[in-house]
Formats: sequence, C-alpha cells, structure tokens
Amino acid sequence: MIPAATFIGYLKQIDTSKLNDKQQLLLNRLFPDFMAEAKRMEPYKELGIKYVYGKYQSWPVEWGRLKRYAGSPSLGGGRYYSLCRDPNGFDNGTLLKELMGYWNFDSMIYPRICDTTLLTEEEINKDYPGLDEPLLIIGAREYYFKTNFWGKSISKQSKEYSFNIPLTVKAVSIDNVIDLRIPHVQEWFFKTFFPMEDEFREGQVKTVKLYKCTSFVEMLPTLVFPGLGGSSFHQAVGAWLRSNGINGLVFPSARCNCVTKMFPKSGNANEYSLSFYGWNFVDYRNSGATDWSELFGRLPSWMTPDTARISIETFNYPDYGWQISGAEEGERRRVDFAYDIMTGKREAPKDWNSRGSYRRPFYK
Repeated sequence: MIPAATFIGYLKQIDTSKLNDKQQLLLNRLFPDFMAEAKRMEPYKELGIKYVYGKYQSWPVEWGRLKRYAGSPSLGGGRYYSLCRDPNGFDNGTLLKELMGYWNFDSMIYPRICDTTLLTEEEINKDYPGLDEPLLIIGAREYYFKTNFWGKSISKQSKEYSFNIPLTVKAVSIDNVIDLRIPHVQEWFFKTFFPMEDEFREGQVKTVKLYKCTSFVEMLPTLVFPGLGGSSFHQAVGAWLRSNGINGLVFPSARCNCVTKMFPKSGNANEYSLSFYGWNFVDYRNSGATDWSELFGRLPSWMTPDTARISIETFNYPDYGWQISGAEEGERRRVDFAYDIMTGKREAPKDWNSRGSYRRPFYK
C-alpha cells in the first residue's frame, strides 16, 4: 500500500507570473546553469545516444534540462517549492541555496541576495521600511575585462546594480502526497524503489556494482547527488509516482544539510512533532502519467557517503531521523571557486562539470 497522506504546510517559490521581461532576462543571465545540462547533452543527442553514463549516475540525453523527480520533460514550470516553517516563508535559506546552485562564473555577474522572508520584523522595518510583500532583493556586481590588440586581458572592470524578484508564500493542504520526512514513508520508499532499480539494472547497465543499500539512509547519498536536476533514478521515481496518481513529493534538497527529526510531544509519548530543514516539494497535480520502465536500472552504482562526500548522522529512540552534513559546505566551495575564476584569480579546471568534486576541500 502506498503511504500517501495529506500534506499540510507552507510552500515558497519565485513568482514567475509577476516577472517582467527585464527581470526574466537578468535571472537568465545571473543563473546560466538552468540550461547548462541541456547544452552539455547536445553533442550526445546529435550522435543519437539516448543515455549518458558517469561513474555513479546516468542521464537521459533527449530530455534536455532535467528537473529533479520530474518524471518526464512534460512536467511544466512553477511546480517546485521550498518547504517553510511558518506562514511568513521562513525556510532557513533553502530556496536561496537551490537558486545559487544554478549560478556559475559564466554569468560574469556575482549576486548578493537577501530573502526578506528570512528577516525579523525589526530588520525589515529598519532596512526595508514599507515592505509589504516577500521579495528576493538582489545586488549584483558585473565583471568584464578590457583587452589589448592581441586579445589579452589588461584590466578588470565592474559595475553594480540591483533588482527585486517577487516571491509567493502559500499555505496548502494537498492530499495523496509522499513525504520523505516521515520514517515509515522512507521505509516504503526503500523497499519499493531499491528493488526496482536493482531488478532493472542488469538489463540496462553492463557493469553491475556489488554495493547494495540496506536502508533508506543508505540511499541518501544517491538522492542528494549534486548534479543539476538529479539523474535517471530521480526521473524514474518521479515517473512512477505520477503514473500511480501521487499529487506531490516532499524530498531532501541536494544543496542543504538536510535534517528530519521526529520527537515525542511533551506529556504524550504516543504523539510526535516534526522538525526539519532543507526540504523541497514538487507538485504533480494534473500532470498526467508517464512511462517509467526504461528509466529504472540505469544507475551504474549506488553512492556512499564517501563517494558523495557527505556524512549522515542518525537519531534513535526517543527521537527518530537523520541529518546530512557536507552538502552546503561543498556548494560554498563551488561558489567561492567559481567567483575566483570569474574575477581572474584562477583558471577553470577541466572537471568543472563534476560538481561532486566540490564537496571536498581539495582545490588550493
């Protein structure tokens, strides 16, 4: 039995319906990696290759830009949100970290972003008096280089500007949702999708690794793989959920040190409260079924904490849950390294697309 339940909570996203042409253009320039994976797949597409395989992941070539757990390219825009802890939109910076995951030195613009939903009322009154709607306030510094006759950079220049991006925060009640923050749902997820991936793998992937997951926690390194849009496994899960009438999925962010923790309510050992950080939601309502059979079985191997360069702490009785460490630190190193490239302090390494590399402090 699928353990779907009604999700009641607060969701936040960029309100694309309120963006004007200039704001949309600036966002596209500021976060060029929204389309980076699609461009990277073009040479394979021209050769008629259907799937690209890495050491631990695989990607469907014809899809272009991947969206984590989308299930197919047909899942439209505006369906992804960060989970918030209150009606004001406080998400501990999850949306910001997700957005910065698409920033790269190619933009030649470095953003300083303030999410006003993370500010206290006192801070808003002091710094942004009269603010009556949630915003991303972006201060940007654009870099460019003057060159000599031979095309060599001789001086670095920059200019600054700022603009606002509207946010929407809403309270929702959505039935038939899979919520991976909940222990018994995690167990179902493991018992359902690990065997499916393993069963199909022999027919899809030539080399079958020996490593076997024994629990949901051991699947986490693969689930929070930092590649943009995830991999074929994420898409397989999304396609299966959509085909089985699921309306939404609560899933851990690949950019945050996620935590989920259930603990007994005071005075009642049979009731639990949920504490969480670093979670997203994808809305499947009215998206339609999509084929999943060719997507399962394409992982070359399940990742481990060592290969994913994260650590996982588990909580036991009377609390239940786990916490990931290392994901945020890796993203911070990636951003810092990209900034140094953009400002001319470093050269871009050949393995720049290998985002997992930045979950370890090896660049000096």
